[in-house]
Amino acid sequence: MKQLYFLKAFLCILICIFTMLLFELSIFEQLNRTIYFSFMACIFFILILWVLSIWFFYKFAMVVNEERIARETDQFQLEESRKLVQTLQSQRHDYRNQLQVIRVLAQFNKNSEIIKYIDDYISLANVSAAASSRINNSAISALYLVYETEARDKGIKMTIDSDIDFTHFKYSPSKVTRIIGNIIRNAIECLEEINRQDREIQITMWEANDYYVISIWNNGDPIPETHIERIFLPGFSTKNSSGLRLGIVKELVQELGGNISVVSQVEFGTEFKITLPRTKPNSLSTA
Repeated sequence: MKQLYFLKAFLCILICIFTMLLFELSIFEQLNRTIYFSFMACIFFILILWVLSIWFFYKFAMVVNEERIARETDQFQLEESRKLVQTLQSQRHDYRNQLQVIRVLAQFNKNSEIIKYIDDYISLANVSAAASSRINNSAISALYLVYETEARDKGIKMTIDSDIDFTHFKYSPSKVTRIIGNIIRNAIECLEEINRQDREIQITMWEANDYYVISIWNNGDPIPETHIERIFLPGFSTKNSSGLRLGIVKELVQELGGNISVVSQVEFGTEFKITLPRTKPNSLSTA
């Protein structure tokens, strides 16, 4: 596509130059004739060619920029997938460690310690399972379990609450989990930089009259006011990252016909609020 735009622009310029040469020759040949009409026609035609060439160059630049953003987005998604795989691998490693501890305790006949250890671990696992069981959406539930484990390992408390009946939720699971996951990932990275004990992420989902509402809140440092309007721009970042995560979030939310807003204050924390229409337009993909 970009080669086509470039070729069109180049051809317009060539035709424009050729027309100007012919026009100059016609002037010399018709010095003693009335050439006003042909002069104005040629000028108008040349202007059209210049405008077309500028337009085609603009489209060429836009396609090049879109391809660059697409490459960066693909790379970003690949990195996110790798992080998810690493999280799952760390969970597997964690389970193996638990079994090793139980095995060693069993070798020393520490039966009471084994029971206490298993009870503590089950109670911790039940908290996560109970939270995710309140969500009758397997994709969002699995996403929560993965990120809740990662957050817990980093000393961050993460909770979720939902009263949405996902039986009638017609939106793409992959797109919704990408939206929620990218915001959670940002929140975890922000809270990692804070040295205090009460770090927390809360995910709340509910149904309004005409909308589904998804709120993701954290009590990390507030986003500076000068950055609020720019955080959704592709490439903008206050950290050492690609700056694509929130840009992808906004693009996906708009693609689903919804809206996203952010409130960030010192006393309140930071809340990203997503609203999606309960009646999904037929044109939206559910893949």
